[in-house]
Amino acid sequence: MAGVESDSMTEFFMNHTANDIPAEREPIIIAFNMNLAEALKFLSDSWIRACPVQSEDKKSFEGTLDLREACPFLIEMYKEKKALTRTGSLRREPSSEMAQKLAQVKNLVEYINVVGSKSTLADLARKRTFHILKPTATLVDIAKALSSGSHIVGVTGGPESTGGLSKVITQGALFKFLVPHLQAASVPVHQLMRTPVVAVSSRTTALKSFEILVRKGISGLPVVDKDGAIIHNTSTSDVKILMTANVDDGELSIDSSIEDFLVKLRSRKPSLKTKVPVATCAQTDEVSSVVNKLIKTGFHRVWVVDKKKKPIGVISISDLFRFIVQLAPAGEPGAVVASYGGDPAGPYPTAADDAAAAREQDRQCVGCAAM
Repeated sequence: MAGVESDSMTEFFMNHTANDIPAEREPIIIAFNMNLAEALKFLSDSWIRACPVQSEDKKSFEGTLDLREACPFLIEMYKEKKALTRTGSLRREPSSEMAQKLAQVKNLVEYINVVGSKSTLADLARKRTFHILKPTATLVDIAKALSSGSHIVGVTGGPESTGGLSKVITQGALFKFLVPHLQAASVPVHQLMRTPVVAVSSRTTALKSFEILVRKGISGLPVVDKDGAIIHNTSTSDVKILMTANVDDGELSIDSSIEDFLVKLRSRKPSLKTKVPVATCAQTDEVSSVVNKLIKTGFHRVWVVDKKKKPIGVISISDLFRFIVQLAPAGEPGAVVASYGGDPAGPYPTAADDAAAAREQDRQCVGCAAM
């Protein structure tokens, strides 16, 4: 990247703050005592990936309810419901009243509401850190928080009714604000992409694919054909259909192949029918090209492919944020006011820590699924 261009970007990142990012909506907060199944359904119905969960005192937070934590929970409950349908077995002997209710259950949310679960809303929220920043936190501070495992961060300065939050900044909101400057970045893709890539065959079941996401702690997978060429993309967001779909009627079964599942899933919503199944680029492309594809598709990642369309790397919005953190100097001292859930007592991760963790995660994923 040219020196003048780099200096201009750095100046923009350092001179703009959380105050400058437009609020997408009023802060949405989930109460600590909300039913877990209903809270997950709320995320799905609201088309949001994550939401802060407020503590009982309404002055602090448990953490973040995130679809990534919902994924293993929903898979576990799906397997339990499937076993009940097949064998009639349950964790405990159902009462006659429960048995009657179970006979009328049509989807996973209804099932969880009837039988309950071992996990609570607070349990899931505490798995994902919720960082709260000052209004004067720079874009670098925000990018740092949103590239370290969080989809959202809070900003102080709001009323008690919103837990003191003036706004919640999502990865998407920060990305939109940065787009004009990221489009000007003349950086080749191979400098930012993460490798290697975990891929699943189109013949792999959707259930197995989602289990790989959970086991490897990743949020997206490319789906490849018999030649290893990429044909689809799946992510933890696709799992949320389990909450409301009738999983017993065969209409949208995660026991079918991941390809069949995704095709049927995309056909259920008009807005998804015309959406491209996957976004790709070459490692010789520039980052500006990746940014444009992220804007057009609404995806959170673009897969880097070779000449045979085989996935060899990936660039996500989080990777672009890490690029910003590496490019710019340290942000506002004390920008993070509080951290809830996750490991708030631990050190706030640096960009180098994040990059090293991502590389190690990808290294361990090699060969986890047959091509």
